[in-house]
Amino acid sequence: MPDYDVLIRAGTIIDGTGMPRYRGDVAIRAGRIAALGRVEGGAARVIDAAGKIVAPGVVDLHTHYDAQLNWDPYATISAWNGVTTVMIGMCGFGFAPIRPRERERAMLLMSRVEAIPLASMRLGMRWDWVSLREYLDSLQRAGLGINVGSMVPHSLLRTWVMGLEAAKERAATADEVARMAELLRAGMRAGGFGFSTDRNKADTDYDGSPLPSHRADNAELLALCGVLREFGIGSIEYTLESQRRPDFDFTADLSRAAGRPIVWNALAQFQSQPEHWRKVLGWMEELNRDAQLYGMTVCFPTHLYFTLEEMNQFDDMPNWRDVLARPLEQRKTLLRDAGVRAALEQDFRRVRTRVFSGEWRDISVTHTHHAGNRHAMGRDIETLAREAGRAPVDTFLDLALSEDLKTGFKILDFANRDQDALAAMLKHRNAVVGLSDGGAHTKLFCLGKYPVEFLGHWIRDRELMSLEQAHWRLSFMPAWIIGLQDRGVLRPGMAADVIVYDLERLRIEPEEPRMVYDLPGGEGRLVQRAAGIEYTLVNGQITFEGQTCTGARPGTVLRSAAYDPAA
Repeated sequence: MPDYDVLIRAGTIIDGTGMPRYRGDVAIRAGRIAALGRVEGGAARVIDAAGKIVAPGVVDLHTHYDAQLNWDPYATISAWNGVTTVMIGMCGFGFAPIRPRERERAMLLMSRVEAIPLASMRLGMRWDWVSLREYLDSLQRAGLGINVGSMVPHSLLRTWVMGLEAAKERAATADEVARMAELLRAGMRAGGFGFSTDRNKADTDYDGSPLPSHRADNAELLALCGVLREFGIGSIEYTLESQRRPDFDFTADLSRAAGRPIVWNALAQFQSQPEHWRKVLGWMEELNRDAQLYGMTVCFPTHLYFTLEEMNQFDDMPNWRDVLARPLEQRKTLLRDAGVRAALEQDFRRVRTRVFSGEWRDISVTHTHHAGNRHAMGRDIETLAREAGRAPVDTFLDLALSEDLKTGFKILDFANRDQDALAAMLKHRNAVVGLSDGGAHTKLFCLGKYPVEFLGHWIRDRELMSLEQAHWRLSFMPAWIIGLQDRGVLRPGMAADVIVYDLERLRIEPEEPRMVYDLPGGEGRLVQRAAGIEYTLVNGQITFEGQTCTGARPGTVLRSAAYDPAA
C-alpha cells in the first residue's frame, strides 16, 4: 500500500508564510499535508514538479458565486486561475436565510446589482433550503470542486425580520435590531465567518430602489458588530457609501465595536479621482493605530465591457439609473427622447461616477451586429462623434439603439490606469489582493484572473515584491483575516490546497476576455483562463490538470470556529 496519496517531487516550495523558498517534496495523505522536504516512500500519484513552483492555493475573499455554485461546483473562472477557496455572501446580499416567497425578489436583486443573468438563476437554483445552515448543507450535499465559506448577508437579515418593503424604507426599531442580532448569531453558529453589508447608494435593486442595507442606521450596524465581539471571531465585509473621510471613520468604529478586521471595497485608483488614493492610504495608516481596516484591491487596470441591454455600472448617476432600470422597450423609448438625453449628458458632466471619467474617448466599440456599423469597431465614441459632426451622447445612444441595445462597448481602464499608483497600493501592508467578484457581472468584467496577473505581471515581470511575499498576500493573509485556521500555508497537518505552476510560462489566455454561452439557459459570460498552472489540488485531490477538470469534487463547505453542529 502506498505511503501517501499524492507526492509532489522536487519542486520549489513557497509555503505561504513568507519564509524563503526551498527545493523539496510535498507529501499528502487523507487530504492533509503529511510531510515536507526530502520525503521517502511512494504514493498512489507522483507529480514531477522539477523546475516548478509549489505553493498554497489562493484564497479569494470577495466573490458572488452564491448562485453559480448551484450549477458549477468548481466556481470557474476562479478555479481556472489557482483559487482553491472562495468566500460568498458578500455585499449584504445572497440567498440565505430566505423564505420561499422571497426567492424571486432575491434573484431580481442579484440580476441588477451583480448583473447575474436572471434566466440562469431561475433555471439553475436548487432552492432546497431556507436557513443559511440549510444552504451550506445543500452545497456540500451536491458536491464541490472548491472550498466555500460564507458571510451572513445584512440585507437578508433585515428582510427576514422587517419584511422587504419596510427593510427598504426605514430604520429598524430596537426590537427588530435585537431579532437581527439573534439571526446573525444563528448564522455564525451555522459556520458563518462574519457579516457583510453595503452602503453604496449606486448599488440598487432591480427597479432602481435602495438595498435594504442602505436604510440601516449606525446603531444597527454597531449592534451587529457586538455579535461578532461575543464570538471573538469573524470579520466584516463592507462596501462604503463613498470614499470620504467620515466613511472611513465609521469603518474604524465598526472594527473597534466588533474587535475584528474590516475588509472594505475598494482600494483603487479611479480616473474620476486620479489622486484620491493617496488620501485613502493616509487615512488607513492613521485609523489602523487602533482598528483593523483592510482595503480590497484589484491588481490590474480594469476595463468595463457592457451593452445598454445589460448595464448597472452607471447607477450612481440618477438619470442613467432611472432609465436603465426600466423594461427593455420602455428603456429604448426613453433613450430616444431628446429631453432624456439632455439629462443623461448632464449626469456625465456633473456626477462623479465609479466607472466613467466623462471623457468619451475612453468608451470604444467592441462589437456590432449590423454590417452597416462595422466601421465603428475598435473606435472610440469621441472620434466617431467628431467625424459625424454630432454630440457624443447622440452617437453613443443611436449606435446602441440601431442594434436593440446589443452593441458592445468598453470603458478603458476606469480603475488603476496609473501603474505607479497601483504598485504603491499593492505594496501597502493593509491591501488585500483580490476582489474577483467571481460569479457576478458576467458580461461586464472578468476579474477572476487576478492571481495570475499578480504573479506574472507584478512579481515575475516587475519584481514588485518577492514571490514569498506574493504568496503570503494571496493565501495566508486573506485566510488569517477571514479566520481560516488550517489553510493558506503549506505545513504538516494543514489542508492540502496546492497549486503547481511554471512561473516563466504563467500568463492569461486570451488577453482580452472571450464571451462564452455556458450558463443555464445559454446565457453568456466573459472568461479568461490561465496558462502555466499545471496542477490544482483541493483537499489533496487533483481537480485540474492544466485547464482540464478531472471531475473530482473534494471541496468542502468551510465553517468558522463559531460553528455549532447541534444548534
